[in-house]
Amino acid sequence: ELVAHYLSTLGGKFTYAIAGRSMKKVNTLATKIRAGHARHPPQDLLVARADDLPGLRRMVKQARVILTAAGPYTKYGSMLVQVCAEEGVHYVDLSGEFLWQREMIDQFHSIAARTGAKIIVAGGYDSVPFDLGASLAFEKLEFLSKSSAPEITITSAVRGMRGWMSGGTLQAGTLTAEKIIRGDVPEGASSDPYYLVPSVACPVDQEFSGWGKLPRYERAVGAVGVPHFMAAVNSRIVRRSMALLGRHGVSYAEGMTIGAAV
Repeated sequence: ELVAHYLSTLGGKFTYAIAGRSMKKVNTLATKIRAGHARHPPQDLLVARADDLPGLRRMVKQARVILTAAGPYTKYGSMLVQVCAEEGVHYVDLSGEFLWQREMIDQFHSIAARTGAKIIVAGGYDSVPFDLGASLAFEKLEFLSKSSAPEITITSAVRGMRGWMSGGTLQAGTLTAEKIIRGDVPEGASSDPYYLVPSVACPVDQEFSGWGKLPRYERAVGAVGVPHFMAAVNSRIVRRSMALLGRHGVSYAEGMTIGAAV
C-alpha cells in the first residue's frame, strides 16, 4: 500500500498497475488512491497468487519492472523471482531473508544473466542505505588510495533510527531463525560473511557483521557501538555488490551506536 501511494505522487511519463491476491483488496486500494486526487493513479489492476505460476507469468509479461512487497519471501517470493528471471523482467523486493536470497542466486542468477533481468533483493531499509553508502565510500576511497594503501576498509554505523520492523519483517526473521535452529541450512551458512558470494575471490572478513561480537569504540564514528541488528542481511548484500562490481578485497563492518540501540 505504501509503495502504491508513493507511486501515485510521482510525476514523469510511466504507467503502473497494482497487483495482489484479492481483487477486492486491490480495488479498495486503487479507490483510495484515486479519491485522493493522485497525480499518477494506477492504469490497471491485476490479480495473481504467489503459487500460481501461469498467473504470475501472465502478469509479469505485461511489465518491465516488478516491485513486490509480498513477504515473507521465503513463503511467497520464489515463483515470482523465477518468472521474472525467465521472462527478462526486472525485479525488486524488500527481502531480508539471506538464506532465501542465496537459494534464489543459486537457482536463477545464471538465467537472469542470460535474459537480461536485473534481480534486486533487499531493496528497503535492508539494505539500500548500506549498499549505496558502501559503494559511494568505495569510489571515494579508491581514488584516495591509488597512490598509497591498496586495502580499503568501509565502516557503516547507524546513529539514529525512526520507526520499527513491520509484521512481515518479524515473520521473515522468525522463519530464518527457525531454519537455523532446526539445522535446515548448509553447514556454516549462518556465520559465513560471504554467503551471498558463492565463488568469493578474495575473502577478507571473518565475521559477518565485520564489527565484532562485542561493543567497541569506533574512532571513525566517535562513539561506542555494537553490531547492527540487520548486519546479518546488509553486510552480505554489500559484499555481494562489491563482488559483482569486481571490487575484491574490500573489508566491510556494520554497527550501531549505543544511543541508536536503546
